Amino acid sequence: MAKTQTQEQTTDSLTDLRVLLLDALVAARYLPADVHWRPHHSGEAVYFADRVFSDERPAVLVLVDEVTEDIISESVKSNFRSYVVVGATLNPNVDLGKSRIKRLKNAENLNEHYWATFILKDAILVTLGTPLSWCRLIGEILNAHMPTPFVQRRICAYCHALNGYTDRACTQCKKPLMATGRLE
Repeated sequence: MAKTQTQEQTTDSLTDLRVLLLDALVAARYLPADVHWRPHHSGEAVYFADRVFSDERPAVLVLVDEVTEDIISESVKSNFRSYVVVGATLNPNVDLGKSRIKRLKNAENLNEHYWATFILKDAILVTLGTPLSWCRLIGEILNAHMPTPFVQRRICAYCHALNGYTDRACTQCKKPLMATGRLE
């Protein structure tokens, strides 16, 4: 059976990741050496511009103890091309399935975008878009730091519930899960 982290372990992991992620992004030259975490809701964020050839792409990395509706709502509405949220826990009022659909609609005007939420407790991962190199680096660091790797959750096309990657039917509405499906 997969090992899960306790609340204390997830908080400690988030503290460790605060240093590891920033150091890795600086070492890989995605961030300047003088960058620092800034207050963001109940957590911290790093704002920067990822560069692909001569194109600057606004990006943000957020670390929080608990991913709340305010944090997810801001990430969904954001014009940042890359937005990654890493939280120790997920507030029960946050619906990541519906948030992903809202982000899809709000990002229609962005040529290339990536949105992801990593929840350390239970290794929940919900993404949208294609990750840039710095996003993949974050994912690799998170997976290396966790007792079990993050596995993308499947979103039900009907009720937007989160499901396991290998689930054939939605755990909430019991309808079959599709590889690709309708958005609403």
